Amino acid sequence: LNYLFFIVFLIGLTTAVSDSYTIVYGVPSGLKTALVFPLLKVTTTILMIYACFRLLFNNRYLLYSRLFYFGATLISVLALLQLNTLNFLGFHY
Repeated sequence: LNYLFFIVFLIGLTTAVSDSYTIVYGVPSGLKTALVFPLLKVTTTILMIYACFRLLFNNRYLLYSRLFYFGATLISVLALLQLNTLNFLGFHY
């Protein structure tokens, strides 16, 4: 679900920025809609971090499965840092 929000955001961003005239005259409405999805990604990433800490100390799952989920969580956190660097978290235009 977390990566689905990211893919929907990227698709919305490319469709909002594809018309060069709307960018010159103001913020496109599609961009305003697309900026909701990184905020949803923040909430699901927080849930992933919580689940990751619970999985790391649980011995019922294989080590490979726990490391895979830790890697997916790390990639999600790094993607959020990149979105924050590019100023896509929130409505800062």
